[in-house]
Amino acid sequence: MQQNQSYTKIKCLFKGYAGKVYLIERRSENDPPNKKHTPLVLKRYYRKPSDPQDHTQLNEYKFLNTLHHPNIVNFIDAFTEKFEYKKYLCLTMEQMAPLHELLFSINDYQLYIFRELCQALNYLHQQNILHRDIKPSNVFVTSEGQVKLGDFGISTQIRNLMTPQTCTKNYRAPELFFGLKEYDASIDIWSLGCTLVELFTGKILFDGRSEIEIMSQIAELLGSLNDSNWEGVSSLPMYLEFVNDKQPKLPKVLSTLPKNLQPLVYNMLRMNPKERPNIKQVLQHLNEMNINDCSIQLASIAQNAMSASNKIKFQQGI
Repeated sequence: MQQNQSYTKIKCLFKGYAGKVYLIERRSENDPPNKKHTPLVLKRYYRKPSDPQDHTQLNEYKFLNTLHHPNIVNFIDAFTEKFEYKKYLCLTMEQMAPLHELLFSINDYQLYIFRELCQALNYLHQQNILHRDIKPSNVFVTSEGQVKLGDFGISTQIRNLMTPQTCTKNYRAPELFFGLKEYDASIDIWSLGCTLVELFTGKILFDGRSEIEIMSQIAELLGSLNDSNWEGVSSLPMYLEFVNDKQPKLPKVLSTLPKNLQPLVYNMLRMNPKERPNIKQVLQHLNEMNINDCSIQLASIAQNAMSASNKIKFQQGI
């Protein structure tokens, strides 16, 4: 933060293990007393070098500092501060409405939101970057109606061996549950497919509480997780067979989605990662559909959501 600037905390919006998120006003020494300031958000992380969570915080800073795209969250300022012998990493950014809080207000705008999200992911994949945690709570809408992808704490450049213990488990691709370390951008496509279904249904597609429960749900919707449906899966390090002798339920779940979108979702949720489309193919499918710009409508929805959020108590995170 520049030396002639300071910020005033208005309220705490969120409190979690890694730190707190505040609604703030940023002021300059030269500002007149009656000047109105646009509220900003301050993410304040406690930095403890021995804590692996510290790597996550620095990782987000690294990516946000280098990524520049209309559909990617950008921070306004970054600085460190000390308080009571503790060191904090602080990021200030525009206040935005999390998409998961808008799911029941975005009827008729889902396709536009999804297309904007895909453009963000296309930008990442062009640079060989995996987001690794795509879900509605990591997508945001600005007061101008822009859709932005955020939270890059566990993002990474694609390399030969990567940890399979990544991505929020409800949006995690099946190959990650089975311990695959040499994965690729198809894990983001799976999460993207889960997110798309949630945009239309308002419900998490695989809402199990444990990894075993989620894998059972995947088998229930897609069919048995074995070599007959996914060649070579039994050779993965942590493979467990999940059998479904009944008809897969995914067609019923997708019946509420637009018909011209259903084939795309089927392909994005292929259990075999090699059979999933890449992000360019997803965008090509969307470009063949008539998707209107909904930024004006989304701006109004986001502004109302942020106004309501600013009036309630902060949320306690885990």
